Amino acid sequence: MSDRFKPASLLLALGILITIGVFLMSQCSALWQLYLAFGVIFSIGMGATYITIISTIAKWFVGNMCAPTGILSAGVGAGS
Repeated sequence: MSDRFKPASLLLALGILITIGVFLMSQCSALWQLYLAFGVIFSIGMGATYITIISTIAKWFVGNMCAPTGILSAGVGAGS
């Protein structure tokens, strides 16, 4: 999808999906609701966001992609 659409518009849609997942997690009253909100909605948004950013970085830094990818992965790990 990141090749077909612009990364900025795709990241906006994924950010909205993450926001919906976080909001639904705050409203959970049963365990299955948490599984749905975190395990499906939030996880799809976060996973697709990471893949979109990695593929965009790969397009920007064609020659030496090791350092930017490492910095990105460290930032995601630190942010989590």
